Amino acid sequence: MSDLLRLLRFLKPYRVQLAIAGALTFVVLAGELLTPAVLGWTIDRGLGSRRMDLVFLYSLLLIGLYGARSLASYYQGYLQNLAGQRMVRDLRHQLYERLQYLPISFYRSMPTGQIMSRVTSDVEAVQEFVAWGFLFLVAAGVTFVGTLVILMVINWRLSSVVMLPIIPLALVVFLFDRRIGPAWEDVREQMGRLTTVLQEAISGVRVVKAFAREPYEVQRFGTQNQAYRAKNIHRANVEARSFPSMDLFIGLCFVLLTLYGSVGDPRRCHAGHLLCLPVVPVGSHLACAYDGLAAQHHAPGAGRHAAHLRDPGRARSHSGRSQCDRVTPRAR
Repeated sequence: MSDLLRLLRFLKPYRVQLAIAGALTFVVLAGELLTPAVLGWTIDRGLGSRRMDLVFLYSLLLIGLYGARSLASYYQGYLQNLAGQRMVRDLRHQLYERLQYLPISFYRSMPTGQIMSRVTSDVEAVQEFVAWGFLFLVAAGVTFVGTLVILMVINWRLSSVVMLPIIPLALVVFLFDRRIGPAWEDVREQMGRLTTVLQEAISGVRVVKAFAREPYEVQRFGTQNQAYRAKNIHRANVEARSFPSMDLFIGLCFVLLTLYGSVGDPRRCHAGHLLCLPVVPVGSHLACAYDGLAAQHHAPGAGRHAAHLRDPGRARSHSGRSQCDRVTPRAR
């Protein structure tokens, strides 16, 4: 959490863009939650009473909702990525500036490949989280809570039955959260080892050729490349195993919705209720929160790696006082 907070401090110069993006995110969420209700009104108040004027009015309202959602989603994504790219530009520039003033002893203990990996791929991981992961995770949580409230207000009996698969779905998301963090950490560490081998082989190519060590270097790189592949496959398996379970439990929500509406208590459930119940946001946003969780684990770990360059003394807690001042966030 401390690494995440240190990263978020770099967003302070761009808090206006992020605030606007957050407000637009809530506009998108409001549109998602209102759309099922308008569909229910179209069925109950329009078609149910054979009033085509109301059907036309609610149809126009739906078009307006979709238009507002699309426009808000466009500007929200643009502003969020704008802030993320500027923050990463500042971070990368300050990392490079910091590298120029680190002592020679730092470079003796830190392979060049590791430095390259942390300035490039780890910083990109930070940008990925800032650009969409953080607000997406917050939006998923707000949508989940808001949808639950709306469901209970519309029909609490039907909603209670439909929400039963959400409990095991939440367990799947929790287990995914526990496993994806170490998996991403292993991938980042192995990428650093791979780039280290590559850098050493290229920078020392004259020595390699002078002593005819090409087969050894090929075998050495192949070993690290195979290990990187294995780490990525393990990370992909962790993510892939979660998808079928999430889809299954989301599908069970619709099965229970249909069964209860047609068999369980048909007198209390009519077409408008079945349409206006926003079941999709509950399951899908909880399931899709795995993307935000993956980015949440990816970015702080990458930021911790970058902290080895920004603050080597703090990164190595056992080494005593830092030899250089820490990099402080500032806009460029």
